[in-house]
Amino acid sequence: SIVKVFTSRSSPHYLAPWQNKPPADTGGSAFAIRDLDGVKRLLTNAHIVADSTRIMVRRHGAADKYPARCISIGHEPDLALLDVADAAFWEGVEPLEFGPVPQLRDVVTAVGFPGGLDNISVTVGVVSRVDTVQYIHAAANLLAIQIDAGINGGNSGGPAFDVSGRVAGVAFQNVPDAQNVAYIVPEPIVRHFLNDFRAHGRYVGFCKLGVRLQTLENVALRAHLGLAPGQTGVVINAVLPVSAAAGVLLVNDVLLAIDGVPIANDASIEWRGNERIFLDYLVTSKAVGEPIALSVLRDRAPLQLSVTAATQAPLVPVHQYGELPEYLVYAGLVFSPLVQPMLHDWGSIDWYNTAPRRLPPRGARGAPPPPRPPSRARSRRTSW
Repeated sequence: SIVKVFTSRSSPHYLAPWQNKPPADTGGSAFAIRDLDGVKRLLTNAHIVADSTRIMVRRHGAADKYPARCISIGHEPDLALLDVADAAFWEGVEPLEFGPVPQLRDVVTAVGFPGGLDNISVTVGVVSRVDTVQYIHAAANLLAIQIDAGINGGNSGGPAFDVSGRVAGVAFQNVPDAQNVAYIVPEPIVRHFLNDFRAHGRYVGFCKLGVRLQTLENVALRAHLGLAPGQTGVVINAVLPVSAAAGVLLVNDVLLAIDGVPIANDASIEWRGNERIFLDYLVTSKAVGEPIALSVLRDRAPLQLSVTAATQAPLVPVHQYGELPEYLVYAGLVFSPLVQPMLHDWGSIDWYNTAPRRLPPRGARGAPPPPRPPSRARSRRTSW
């Protein structure tokens, strides 16, 4: 059920957009699942197959490789769904099943092909933390499980099993400067990805409210905004003009609860009884088009509002995997739309400090402006 993935890729060169970077061969792990329609597929990480020109897979203990095709890819959750057309590949393959999000200190077993070697590797650890973290591949903040089992290059895309033999998550990243800190994608994120594929035939995305928040841990600020003793929430500092909250929420509104779940002054919510996570989890759990109920304090008066869950596009795209950059050459100058990969090409890991000074803030925090109203063309009849 666990396979090794071989990919050949050729990424765009954003500082010379008329050509690609030299081709490279990479690899990782994947495992068999059934999608929500019961069809056998392979699940792996998006960063393994991004910008790929060829994907091959090989079952553990076998010698033959089979061509695979990526049928859905989500860069934010770092997940990809592969299909293998050759029926011989699937003979004897038993799809794995996902289990619930494990508890702290539960034992997990990570399985994959680290180091590019051909034989499978098994490492054991425990669940250290469950929280929202940044998924490095596309800089999205989503729920993840931190484990202390050894996960290295090549483990990515492989399963981490719980004590019942079900999949607790998909290995996807570690922290290079820390010891025994690795992360796996949990079942709720995988289920969202698979739901998108079933409903739309592709990955659609995770929803965002489209606001900027400030915590209310300051007693004087809470009193100024009119919160009663024991009342908690966060204040809205900005509402992005193209967002789910535009036209519904206002600056200086105090967000008290989402779908009836109270929000603490530090922007956290209670989760699983004895844990707390960032309130954004309630929004990212929604499918596009679902309603989100908001309890708000506006001008010291309580309000019950509702917004429709929607994805939020940034001003500057965080990634452009699978797409070639657009460019225009005019009078010896090259013009190209700004995307974060272009900034990365300027300075790799330290791109924020090495790219041209005015570009990184827009690339990291810029929000798209509201759409312009359609212009009314006026015609004038001229007599000759």
